[in-house]
Amino acid sequence: KHNIHQERVSTLLWSDIVALCDANGTLLSSALSTQAHERCEQIFRTYMDNTTNATIDCRAPEYLAATWLSLSTPPPTDARFTLATFFFSLGGPMWLKRDKWLSNENECEWFGIICDSDHNVVGIDLHSNL
Repeated sequence: KHNIHQERVSTLLWSDIVALCDANGTLLSSALSTQAHERCEQIFRTYMDNTTNATIDCRAPEYLAATWLSLSTPPPTDARFTLATFFFSLGGPMWLKRDKWLSNENECEWFGIICDSDHNVVGIDLHSNL
């Protein structure tokens, strides 16, 4: 059984998150505790419109982002959800440089993220990943 425990979050890998799904995009019943699964669903539905009754593909970038957020230490924010979705949408695990992405570090510390003096994300510069 593939089960992710809260104490492993700091070393959580993208492959751990992807492994939570079967080939059809269905969340494996043993993958997350009931509490973690409910938190993930809540985060996903908070950031996604019109998904209350929709079937959710757990391979979708938005769901992978919500799963990561549900298991990470910092509280979910719009910026973290958006950046995690960006990461999963654009093949982040295959980027040449992805230092601190999907870590518990503030997203302003992630490679290529540009923030203002108030720690708001204002840009992304990943040109060296091409």
